[in-house]
Amino acid sequence: MRMVREWRHLKMLKRAGRGYDSAGVESTGRGECAVLCPACPQPGKNLPDNWHDAPKGKHWMYALFVAIDANFRFKRRIVSKDSMDPSLSRGWAYFIKETAYKTYLQTCSGNTQQKSTCSSHNAVNMADSKVSHGLATTGVGTIDCARHNMKLPNGVGDLQKGERYSNMDFLFFSALCGRCIDTLNISYDIACQWHKNLWQRMSTMPLDLHLDHLAIFVRFFVPKFHLPAHVTKEMGPGSWRDILDDHFGDWNWKKVVGLGATLLRKMTEAKKEQEAHRTAFSELHKALAPETTEAWTVEVESWEENPNDPSVTNPFESKVVAVTQAAIRLKLTQLEAYELQEGTDVSLHAEVSPSIFLASGIDLENEQRRLKANISKQGLHATDTQMAAIQQLRNALQRKIDAWKRIQMLYTPEVQLLESTINTPSRHVSDIITPEDANLWLPSALCSKSMVPNAQLISTEWELRLRMRGYMYSFKRDWIRGQSAKTRAQNALGRVEAKTAAAADKYCTAHAALSSLALVLGKIGWDNTFKVLDRNNDVRGMSAPRHRESEGRRQLSWIWLVEGVGDDADEAIQDTRAARWVEEVELLQEEMRRVVCFLRWHAGWWKNKVGECVFIIAGDNESLITYEGLVAYACRQAQLRHDLADCFDRIWAIHLLPAATSTSMTSSSSACQDHFPDLHLPDAVLHP
Repeated sequence: MRMVREWRHLKMLKRAGRGYDSAGVESTGRGECAVLCPACPQPGKNLPDNWHDAPKGKHWMYALFVAIDANFRFKRRIVSKDSMDPSLSRGWAYFIKETAYKTYLQTCSGNTQQKSTCSSHNAVNMADSKVSHGLATTGVGTIDCARHNMKLPNGVGDLQKGERYSNMDFLFFSALCGRCIDTLNISYDIACQWHKNLWQRMSTMPLDLHLDHLAIFVRFFVPKFHLPAHVTKEMGPGSWRDILDDHFGDWNWKKVVGLGATLLRKMTEAKKEQEAHRTAFSELHKALAPETTEAWTVEVESWEENPNDPSVTNPFESKVVAVTQAAIRLKLTQLEAYELQEGTDVSLHAEVSPSIFLASGIDLENEQRRLKANISKQGLHATDTQMAAIQQLRNALQRKIDAWKRIQMLYTPEVQLLESTINTPSRHVSDIITPEDANLWLPSALCSKSMVPNAQLISTEWELRLRMRGYMYSFKRDWIRGQSAKTRAQNALGRVEAKTAAAADKYCTAHAALSSLALVLGKIGWDNTFKVLDRNNDVRGMSAPRHRESEGRRQLSWIWLVEGVGDDADEAIQDTRAARWVEEVELLQEEMRRVVCFLRWHAGWWKNKVGECVFIIAGDNESLITYEGLVAYACRQAQLRHDLADCFDRIWAIHLLPAATSTSMTSSSSACQDHFPDLHLPDAVLHP
């Protein structure tokens, strides 16, 4: 095991070019042996000399995207100690230097972790209660390149007791130490709480880790991935850090080699999604009033220019108030009061008006659905108590239906004739119609039987049914609750899914009724807005994609695009993903350019190593052999990177902008133009 560690350590130093330094391995700087991400902005390596002068609207193209996360499967038991098992690398790759890290944590040991006010996030609130008995390390915190999922130099450290701010802060600032950036996008699953007082906490750290945050535009987001799981429990501290450094280096190198296919796939998908979202946005834009879209545009532009200004309203926050059936009933009741005053009321019952009669019938439909749902939960082996409870619910519903049908005889007497022709007397128990299956024969159902009831009843039911926007909000409300419930117990999630299914049933019933009423009333085009519901694809939250559809590629379900009816306020939901996909194409083009430039810069860097190793020549045969080996290795590494750049150039040719690899990089790439004899690329790439 010791030999394996030493071999891996020497290979890491060799691949980082440390054998060419006359000062020796001891002069290795922190993070110097890490494999860098060539697609991320690296000033002096893959950015134009004048990148700081980019137009204000293009600064985002030179932003660094970092993701902060923790993996609590990276546990290590209390085995050995640093004095017995020291790391061969002292902060030279991905793990930070242990001494400075532990010194800082010691100064924070008495600080109480601030509790999260955001959904009681366990990563924060449970930090002090993580099970740590018998463990020297409860997990690992890492800082990653968010767009390409590569580990950043000095961005990895062990966690002693959960995901504490003190640990993650030190890792974050260590990973950014020495980076020249002016726009920083930070992705962290607890960013909403972690970013509070971040700069105040930074002031307690060593000065060399401080970030000039006043000169940098910083934004906080939520990550889309978590770290893969590994198990490394039975190791000493030094072995543990060295083996993970080696794995992270291998991970990063494979990511570099795969960038050709990865960015090509992303670009192909981005252009496809760009066109699809542009079409979807165009359709939505045409459906909205010009004054709505103009006001929205002003709000969005103001918010994007001042995202950190609390006085600027976030245009993406919902401002819509649901229109409920209760509100519609109030409106109809007020209309009936007006008709009583005018002497035009046609009520046939002293206490039950037509609107109350129909609204009660729709409520009975809902009760029937709820009872069916309760029965379906009982299963095949319900207890006597459960069956008794169901029977009580059935009895109560039957009494309500009987009372309602007595009123029905006044308003739609034709129902009696219809039921006498359909229902034949039966004494067999299996033929008895249970209340949850009974036909209520509302006007819409009579229309489907070619029986046209009173015109006012039809219009009133149409008015009540058409308020399906209330059902739309039932979908939204229930589904949003479902999203938060996913982290709770399974039975809670089941209740939410049942509510969502009930809302879908309610909508489908209303849609069928409207279809019948529309034929009688001559209503045309209403179903362009209120469509037939596809339960598999349509019933999903605003932030929920279709099956296997990622966040950025999802398009809104039509239920979120339903506008208001009558004098209700229009719900202007804008799909701004079209603009994001345009930016994604631009950013991918810039990343492709950066990768090619970085590889050519790195080839030049290796070429220059040939001149740095002349110190090894002492005149004897052994030193000459060593010199030849150093030259050959440097040439091989340089050629490998040239070959990768040429390969990427070819497969990205139709996507790269003209002169993307050289003309704008006057100082960074001027020494990278010479090529070496060709090597067999696959072998060179896999075994650098």
